[in-house]
Amino acid sequence: MVSDEPDLRAIEEEMRTWPNFQAFEAYFGPSSCSIACVEIAPLLVAQIHVLADAARKPLESTGLAALVARCLRSEVNHGPADIQGGPGRLTITHPDLNVRAGPAGGWSEHNGAVLVGALLSGSPPWVQVMNLGGRFILRNGYHRAVQLGLAGVTHIPAVVITTDDATKLEVAGFPDAVLRQQAPPTIGHFIRGQATELDVYEIERVVEIRWTESQRRKR
Repeated sequence: MVSDEPDLRAIEEEMRTWPNFQAFEAYFGPSSCSIACVEIAPLLVAQIHVLADAARKPLESTGLAALVARCLRSEVNHGPADIQGGPGRLTITHPDLNVRAGPAGGWSEHNGAVLVGALLSGSPPWVQVMNLGGRFILRNGYHRAVQLGLAGVTHIPAVVITTDDATKLEVAGFPDAVLRQQAPPTIGHFIRGQATELDVYEIERVVEIRWTESQRRKR
């Protein structure tokens, strides 16, 4: 399923100099991450859907250089969020489900005032495959994996994470028993048309920030 690609060694050496890659690997543990070509179809899925329109978008190129640019791009660009204010609260909505608030906040000075709030961030945009005890599970990059598979690509470059900590998969509400069954869901089901197409609502990320004001006696 995972094969060595000599042309990816230079890419891995470059990525290891990126602060966001270093922080990413530190989260999973020393020497836990590597860059490799991964076979698409057998990858286990811990997400029940992909957007059909995104998966069917045509591709200009499927060469290795184009795949590296698409699957291992370095910039995190989530785009602008929609922010609505109210008494003691802010509601932030964003189409990218990878966007998260926190865990820390921040502040900055602006026009003589101090802005205080949650920092919005998100998972690095690389295609991520988790090697969890010999089971290869797609952690990030579902739409790209299906799109490339539909275009005839069999292997894609990815950040491969080797760990025994299942909590690092960070998938809520997807039972592990489904991944362990005799015929678990794979990307191949999407590529071969074995997934059911439904007309359902799109989902967006919602972050609510609330605050209160009061006074207290200083000691």
